[in-house]
Amino acid sequence: MKDLFSNIVDQKNLRNVQAMTLQKIADTVANTAGPYGSNTIILGDPLQGKSDIYTKDGHKTLLHIDFFNPLEKSIQSQLVEITEYIVKTVGDGTTSTVLMCNSVFKAITEYIENHPEVPTFEIVRSLDSCIEGLKKRIKKHGRDVTTDDIYDICMISTNGNTEVSRQIADIYEQFGTNVYINVGTSN
Repeated sequence: MKDLFSNIVDQKNLRNVQAMTLQKIADTVANTAGPYGSNTIILGDPLQGKSDIYTKDGHKTLLHIDFFNPLEKSIQSQLVEITEYIVKTVGDGTTSTVLMCNSVFKAITEYIENHPEVPTFEIVRSLDSCIEGLKKRIKKHGRDVTTDDIYDICMISTNGNTEVSRQIADIYEQFGTNVYINVGTSN
């Protein structure tokens, strides 16, 4: 019988691609993590008038990773959606989010491999229950953000740039904490 070529991917190969892609992305954005993280250079195209960009932002780094196969692109696209949500609702933490996605995926796939008798829907149900419990605990111990908090976060995100951090904190002071600021660079 002849080999058939299709776009169908069996579960084992899918899990392998997912694991490798998540790990590659996590390894790449991990360099930007925290106050001592490195800047990542994103090469521009001088022929199109685009300069090189230096960033510590996990989301921006993620956006500029190029995958050429559809499965890898799909995984990256899902992470981009997740990190865009984090950017809009939290403002920071995209690198941590990517690293956590990779860790959770590893833990779940390892559990599934070691416990094939447990139906997948039970694992999903347990995970949902854990997430709800964590959300309740976080809300119970949470507090409203202050402009001092915003300033501190900006200082981490900008590698200690007091001028930019003060300007962003002042915007939040003036317009409230529900404002969304998209910061970029220009000439």
